[in-house]
Amino acid sequence: MTWPVKISETQTEQARWRDKVELLHDLPQGSIGVELGVDAGGYSLRMLDIVKPRKLDLVDAWKQYPGMRRTQENHDKLYEFVLNSFAPEIEAGMVEVHRTSTQKAAKGFPEDYFDWIVVDADHTVAAVGWDMERYWPLLKHGGWMICHDYLIHEKKGVQFGAKMAVDDFLVEHQSASVVGFARAMTPFRAYPTIVLEKA
Repeated sequence: MTWPVKISETQTEQARWRDKVELLHDLPQGSIGVELGVDAGGYSLRMLDIVKPRKLDLVDAWKQYPGMRRTQENHDKLYEFVLNSFAPEIEAGMVEVHRTSTQKAAKGFPEDYFDWIVVDADHTVAAVGWDMERYWPLLKHGGWMICHDYLIHEKKGVQFGAKMAVDDFLVEHQSASVVGFARAMTPFRAYPTIVLEKA
C-alpha cells in the first residue's frame, strides 16, 4: 500500500522546537488538555510544571498486550507510581487519571472541550488513526493535537505507524494544518513530534 506523504524528512529536520518539552511553552497556561499514553508520567509532570493546566486528563490502560515485554506487574507499578506522583493534583481536581483504553475514555469527554491533545498511546497505524479521528471532534477550534513518534520503524517487534496515520489524517481532514515539528534525539534515532492545529 502506498501511503500519502505530505511531510518530508527535510521539514522534520527544520524543526520549530528543540524537543517536545520545549513546545509545551507555546501552550496556553490555564488550559485544558489530555495525554493519551502516560506510561510513568514523565511528560505529564512537565505539562503541569510548564503549562499549569486548569484540568489535565491522563489516559492509559497500563495493560500488557501481546508482543509487549513489560509484564502486567510492571504496568500495575507504573499506574501506582503515577497516582502517587499526582496525588495532590488529583485531590485538588486538577488531574484525573483514567485507567482504561483511549476508546472508552473518549466517550466521557464532550466535543470542543480540549485546548490540546497529546497522542502517544498505541503506536500502530490503526490505533493512532482511531485516536486522531475520535479525539479530533473533542478538540477546540484553534487547539493543537500533538502526535509523538512521527516516524515509521519497528521496536521490539512492534511496528510504529504514527507517520502513516498522521499523513493519512492530513489528507482526509482539511481542518487540520501543520504547526511545526519538535525533534527528540536518542543516541540511535530521532523521535520527532508533529503538531496539528484545528481550524
